[in-house]
Amino acid sequence: MFGLGREGGMSSSSNALCEYRAGKFVLKRDEATGKQFMHADKRPGLIRVKREESDGLVHFQWLKRGGGVMGAPTTYTLEDDLILFPDEAVMKRSAQGGSESRVFLLKFKQGDRKLYFWFQEESKDEDEAFLKKVNVSLNGTAEDPTEQKDTESVAKKEGGEGGSGSG
Repeated sequence: MFGLGREGGMSSSSNALCEYRAGKFVLKRDEATGKQFMHADKRPGLIRVKREESDGLVHFQWLKRGGGVMGAPTTYTLEDDLILFPDEAVMKRSAQGGSESRVFLLKFKQGDRKLYFWFQEESKDEDEAFLKKVNVSLNGTAEDPTEQKDTESVAKKEGGEGGSGSG
């Protein structure tokens, strides 16, 4: 579902649940060491989460931003389009770059797949609000579905210990 490049003047989507200017990182493997490193894709971009009218599914998209110079309209080229189901992924702040960095990741519940982004809005004041909007749009809640819930295992233990003994 990557690489659905659509050229032209795609404007800001009316069915977008949320949008935020953000670049993306590309993971590259060092041939000598075998380690992966993040390299910033320096192009201006946009993260968009939208519900597609045709299929009702939620799409997480990254679009390349262009134009917008000297009064020209900004153009958007769709490069990445992921269909995500509830509780499949969460967006959160990355530990990469420290607590003041604007590096964020889309982390998937299954496997260890992660997509990294860097926010390009001028002010970081809305970063946390955008994270919440993304997670509510994807999952219906701001909670992290990728983390194991300790309360479920505690409830199972409590139910198992006291439920079978009948004098």
